[in-house]
Amino acid sequence: MGREHDVLVLLRGSILMTITPHDRFVDGMAIHFGLDPAITHAPGWSAAPSDERAASGVAAAYQLRAHVAVPCPPDRVADVVAGPPSSLEDWVDRMVALGAEMLGGAAMQTLGSSGLRAVEPAEGYELRRVRSEDAGVRELVAELLERTDPDDADQADLDLEELDETIVLALAGDGTVAAYASSRPWDEVERFGDVGVLTAADHRRKGLGAAVVSEMCRWLLEDGIDPLYRRDHDNTGSVRLSLGLGFVPATRLLAVRWTD
Repeated sequence: MGREHDVLVLLRGSILMTITPHDRFVDGMAIHFGLDPAITHAPGWSAAPSDERAASGVAAAYQLRAHVAVPCPPDRVADVVAGPPSSLEDWVDRMVALGAEMLGGAAMQTLGSSGLRAVEPAEGYELRRVRSEDAGVRELVAELLERTDPDDADQADLDLEELDETIVLALAGDGTVAAYASSRPWDEVERFGDVGVLTAADHRRKGLGAAVVSEMCRWLLEDGIDPLYRRDHDNTGSVRLSLGLGFVPATRLLAVRWTD
């Protein structure tokens, strides 16, 4: 039996249960933070101290269903869940009052119950699946980066020295890269692929970003991997792209950092 892209079906006694990518991701993130997934159905806040956070000084509030998990430096446990806060925004205000600086916010999205919406490239463009070690790939990506604002490349997590293994390119008629998507394993939860996307400035507003992400997601699903799409809160283009492809929010987060 093939693996469905949106549900994993289990039989427990006489009860048929469905586990969606959303549920599996949220449960997996709770486990990653050292929490029982059952707690995510109950309102409240839980601190998740870690030594890694001690080094960075970063704390982040993750909305996991009804619950909020806050990975944080060990010496900030009492601060991050005091109150408790009434919302993620209220939490940020409280942390800033305690000397932290606001870093930003993001959303993590998985495919919804309707599944992936396939998008074909505009006329005159060709989609190509490649791997980072394939001949000529690094040269194509290097040329794309020469035409790309560094901030855009940073948002896409595109680094020529650390290319993701699986890549989808939208090639223009002259053979140059018009849009790029790639994926890497999401270490916090098994069987999720973190998808990044970049469209060259002179090829935007043609649906090419959606086309390469759609093809990247199809590739992941064929390999039994669920796509994960992360975006900044204020990136309206990324919001439209992801929702149009069938992604739905799994969690949102706000992050702060202490520098003292």
